Amino acid sequence: MRVTILAKKAHDISDGMKAVFEERGHLVTIRRQRDLTIDRRFLDTDLVVLKSKRLCFLYAGLYARSRGIRVVPDPEVAYRVRDRILCHDSMRRAGVPVPAYYLGYPAVLARTLPPEAYPLVSKGRMEASSTSVLMIDGPEALLEHSADRPVYLQRFISGEHFLVNFVESAARVFRKEMVGTRRIALREIAMTAGVADVLTRFRLGTGLAVGDLDLVRESESGTYWSVDPGSFPSFELWPDAAPLLVDAILREAARPVCPLLSR
Repeated sequence: MRVTILAKKAHDISDGMKAVFEERGHLVTIRRQRDLTIDRRFLDTDLVVLKSKRLCFLYAGLYARSRGIRVVPDPEVAYRVRDRILCHDSMRRAGVPVPAYYLGYPAVLARTLPPEAYPLVSKGRMEASSTSVLMIDGPEALLEHSADRPVYLQRFISGEHFLVNFVESAARVFRKEMVGTRRIALREIAMTAGVADVLTRFRLGTGLAVGDLDLVRESESGTYWSVDPGSFPSFELWPDAAPLLVDAILREAARPVCPLLSR
C-alpha cells in the first residue's frame, strides 16, 4: 500500500511511523508544507495520514477523501476539533465540559463584557501553539489586540493542568506545571476516574482513534474542563507509540469509505 504522511515538523514521530509502515511492506512518503502541492499528482496514494492540522494539510485531506482515498483521521473531524468554535459545539454534544467563550472585535468586547467575565484567555481560533495564548485580565488588555480582527476569548479555569495522549484504548496522562498560560514541566501520572470519564466522552463523541486532551481540573468544583483537544498530538512524551499508531491507522483504513466524487 502507498502511504502519504502529512507532517508539519521534521524529525517527529512521523519518521517512526514511516519506519514501522515500511517494515510491514508499505511504501511511505512524508510530505511537509514546503513540498506539498494539492493537485491530481497528490492522488497517487492509497492512504493519507493527517499528522498535521494546518489548513493546507486539512484541505489536502479533504481533496484526497473526496476522490475516495482513505484519510486518517477523517479531515472533517480533524477540522472540527481544530476550529475552537466548532469544537466547542462538538464537545458540548458529547457531554465534555468546555469553558464559555466570546468572539468579537476587541473594542466591542472591551465595552460590553461584564467585569465578572474576567480573567479570560485569548487564543488563536485555529492555532494549537501555546505561543498564541495570552491572559486577558481586563478591558485594557483587550485593547492591545489588533482593532480590525476578531478575537477568540475563553474563560480562564484555575486549577491543575493535565495532558492526555491516546491511541485507541491505550492512554498516558501527564501533569502540567503551569505559570500563567505557559507550560514549564510535565510528569506522567496514573489515570484518574475524572480524566478517564472525559476521555471516554471525547472518543465516543468524535470517533477519533488517536488524539489528545488538554484538561484543567477546576480548584473549586473539581470539574475536568477540556481547554484544547486535538486529533493527532506530537507524541513527544510517548516516542515509542509508533507501532500502536500504525496499528490504529491501518484498522481505520480498513473501514469502508464512500467517495464523494469519482477519481
